[in-house]
Amino acid sequence: EKGNLMALYAVPRSFALRQELEFAEKGVGESKSDPNKGFISFGLGAVGETGFDKPEDYSTQLNDWSGTIIGPQSTHLISVKITPGKDYPARPPQVKFLTKINMPCVDQQTGDVSPTWYPKWNSNNNIYDFLVSLRNEMVAASKLPQPPPAQNIDLSTTNSEKKKKKEEEFEQE
Repeated sequence: EKGNLMALYAVPRSFALRQELEFAEKGVGESKSDPNKGFISFGLGAVGETGFDKPEDYSTQLNDWSGTIIGPQSTHLISVKITPGKDYPARPPQVKFLTKINMPCVDQQTGDVSPTWYPKWNSNNNIYDFLVSLRNEMVAASKLPQPPPAQNIDLSTTNSEKKKKKEEEFEQE
């Protein structure tokens, strides 16, 4: 009966993310037979001036994560930005590749993983599950032509920022 009651309650977002942070930092609950162990790492990203546990808005608590995936044949070190939205864990996190990669589920201009790519997501899944699935997708996409290793995506959001960056590069030459 206790198990049936637990199925009726949703785990609060902050609890789920704190549990995942503990897993990411300490490997708590990690399986020794996990074939992805050592190929995937993740944790909190940049901690703002307010700190990770003192957000301006409760829905943004623990909102900035980063991850690294070692690609197929250990040839590429792939960086990703992970943003668990306010509906996490009911909905999957938003993931953006910071390293260019050619995969059908990734927007080649922005690095964003398609929000519909992980259709089997449920609230029992977590960031690690998502990253494991991405690594498996990377294996499937490894036959596609890939950019050179460590080619980062230009994250400038406006044309004026891109223009300013080019001007600065020109001035340095």
